[in-house]
Amino acid sequence: MYIGGEGGVNCLLNATIAGVATTPQTGWAAGDMIEYDFIGPRVEIEAVYRQNQSYAGPFGTAVQSRVGQLAIMANLLYDFMPASLSTPYVGAGAGIECVDGNQSLGSTVFAY
Repeated sequence: MYIGGEGGVNCLLNATIAGVATTPQTGWAAGDMIEYDFIGPRVEIEAVYRQNQSYAGPFGTAVQSRVGQLAIMANLLYDFMPASLSTPYVGAGAGIECVDGNQSLGSTVFAY
């Protein structure tokens, strides 16, 4: 069993919401996980928060907004060569994600 942390950059895609083009900026991500290793298969619970700044507006105007995402995931991973120096693996997960921004009311969605 082990506990770990993670961090990195987060990129969102450009989107058009209610006819208004949005341009998200590169943001950051940080999270924690707790995992149990069965020597081959692993199970993991992960929580990660991501945040991006976004600019939106019609006709070249720009309104700055913040988009935050909190994901709680249950993951299943499989290590192909668990005793080797470098271990290739595959994994999949499912959970929920709470999305909130300055310009929205927020929502909770299924995540995978």
